[in-house]
Amino acid sequence: MKFSIFSESKSQKVIDLFKSVFSASEGEEEGKVIADFVANLISTTRPQDLIGCIAEENEIIFGCIFFSRFTVPSGQVAFILSPVAVSTDVQRTGIGQKLVQYGLDHLR
Repeated sequence: MKFSIFSESKSQKVIDLFKSVFSASEGEEEGKVIADFVANLISTTRPQDLIGCIAEENEIIFGCIFFSRFTVPSGQVAFILSPVAVSTDVQRTGIGQKLVQYGLDHLR
């Protein structure tokens, strides 16, 4: 499994992953809502304020996480982790945990 930073060229595959994962767990309507949220997140957030990490193998994306920049009331800048999706085929194999660690290492 290869871990890398998200690029806009992978947007549709990532959106499809979120739709598939959330449709399987929460129903098709929720899958569409989350897919629309991710599409809007990608298209409306400045690239420097959104860091995505993907797990893929043979051009197939199995997991994706996003960190979004925000400023807390004290003025400090932080990143919040959300949303997260791991393909139902590989859930409970540690891919999500490895993605989060990869992302945290990148943020450091």
